[in-house]
Amino acid sequence: MTDQSLCPPSNHIALVGTVTGLAAVGAGAVFGGPDASGAQLAARWTARLAFIWFMFAWSASVVHARWPGGWRLYWLRRRRGLGLAFVAVHLIHLAALAVAMQLSGRALDLPHLLGGGIAYVFVVAMAATSNDRAIRALGLANWRKLHATGGWLLATIFSLTYMGGLANKPIFSALALAGLGGVVALKLARAVCHKAKAAA
Repeated sequence: MTDQSLCPPSNHIALVGTVTGLAAVGAGAVFGGPDASGAQLAARWTARLAFIWFMFAWSASVVHARWPGGWRLYWLRRRRGLGLAFVAVHLIHLAALAVAMQLSGRALDLPHLLGGGIAYVFVVAMAATSNDRAIRALGLANWRKLHATGGWLLATIFSLTYMGGLANKPIFSALALAGLGGVVALKLARAVCHKAKAAA
């Protein structure tokens, strides 16, 4: 039996992501109460959970490229499922955020509305094209451009979010920024290496 056959399929991982997202919403309601406070807590926790799933998906390729084989290969082969789990949790976060804003009477300002809207367009597009049929239809080069652009856009939004959270939530924000910085450094190093090889 190969290690591929021992790995859960993508839809199973996406289901796990959905369950974790719903659990975060439930925990927010339990610890924050069935009101605006609980909804805000659910929105905050689902945002953090979505970030963690995103990091697992976004870093899989570059980590395996730097340290190939072993458990990194298992991780890389699960990247599609990890990405779909991120999408599931991020959509749950959107619902929790909408409820929180409705209950609190708050509204998003235009920059957050535009940034979030563009991000979710990419999230949905990346989810819809996370299958072999879409890769064949788009062509591998175009598919890679879509997912690379979406990944960098989401990483940028997460970076700006956690830079803004350093004052109020310093521990998680600092850890998130450190993780993002590490993955960005690996991706840039790989790009430089590929460019040097192409020029040689």
